[in-house]
Amino acid sequence: MIIWSRHWGVPYLETTMKYFFIPILMCVAMGATASEYRVVNKFSNITSATQERIENIEALAEQERKKSEELSRLAASLGPDDTDVSEYFKGSNTKNSKWTYKRSKDVVERTTATEATIKSNNSYNLGIGQGGNQSLYITIYNEHDTGFYNDEIFIGYMEGLVEVCFGSCYMRARFDDEDEASWYRLDHLSSHHYKITGVYDEKMFDGKKLKNDDYFLLKLHNSKSLVLKFPNFNGQTYTYAFDLKGLDAKKLGPK
Repeated sequence: MIIWSRHWGVPYLETTMKYFFIPILMCVAMGATASEYRVVNKFSNITSATQERIENIEALAEQERKKSEELSRLAASLGPDDTDVSEYFKGSNTKNSKWTYKRSKDVVERTTATEATIKSNNSYNLGIGQGGNQSLYITIYNEHDTGFYNDEIFIGYMEGLVEVCFGSCYMRARFDDEDEASWYRLDHLSSHHYKITGVYDEKMFDGKKLKNDDYFLLKLHNSKSLVLKFPNFNGQTYTYAFDLKGLDAKKLGPK
């Protein structure tokens, strides 16, 4: 409806029509819907800066959603907590065993720990800069009174700068009662010392999915031998063999 007044005259009519009809003509020309018209209308118009902020918020929300989904998948892949695999230990004859044991006390923390270590049957000359003739060692570290949940398995050389990897790398290993070799992830601890990481890699025993380090501990006790390909800083791998018989669970420390 157009309101006419002799006092306002034609200029007011033109101004009124401009602000009333232009948004409608714009929407019609663009094929806009009623909701789109409300955006064009000056009373509900969203500035480009506000629209950009909304888009940024939506992008951040999408990133958070993806991160949440990724964390959920990771949690699902990790499965249950560490397993006390000592319940699956078989009885073993410790006579002529190559395992050695060392007990230590931390007077500050008032804890006692046991290290069970075995040396490879063979060695390689890695060169003067890498300690010369080197055997590979596997050590089971267990803090007493914690069961076999908190065991850590270290693998590496006793001396020399033998960098395998600066972050994480992998070794290939097979126990005597396995048809196929498996991958195990190693985490860097020192220049020649690495830890078998407690991740999952579809290793099963008695219907349970075990972490790599729990599975490896179980196999160290129940198997007779082990062969593995240990990586080296120069891209080579060295094959080491172990005679595992006779690991004494009692000497690993009380549960």
